[in-house]
Amino acid sequence: MKVIFLDIDGVLNRIGVAGRTDQRYRGRIGIDPELAEKFNALVKRTGASVVLSSTFRLEVGWYFILKDSGIDTKPFIGATPRLPGCPRGEEVEKWLEDHDDVERYAIIDDESDMLAHQKLFKTQYGTGLTDEICDAVAAYLGAGKS
Repeated sequence: MKVIFLDIDGVLNRIGVAGRTDQRYRGRIGIDPELAEKFNALVKRTGASVVLSSTFRLEVGWYFILKDSGIDTKPFIGATPRLPGCPRGEEVEKWLEDHDDVERYAIIDDESDMLAHQKLFKTQYGTGLTDEICDAVAAYLGAGKS
């Protein structure tokens, strides 16, 4: 199984640029429709399952927030565990330890708190998910260009 670990802020939204979303959920910035569409296309292109690693996962009803924001939630198979005081990379590692059927995975995040051996595709908070990052993730997971 191929898996994408997904952060939201700085990946599916962008701050400080034209076209960003003004929609908010309990203080969180909403999801940019253009970036949601880009992510949906990436998931379809790669055939990957998705695990939410964002702090959005701590929000009751996160699945419905994503769905209502235009994210195709069918490929979502869960969320990383909450390990207070640990970097996000440790939460990803714990999830992987509990799921031995993962053959390849990619992490899409605007933060760098991953473990040294983990494959991070780092976005920028101001731009979010780009075509270049989508192409790199797709190539890494074994899919071609769109």
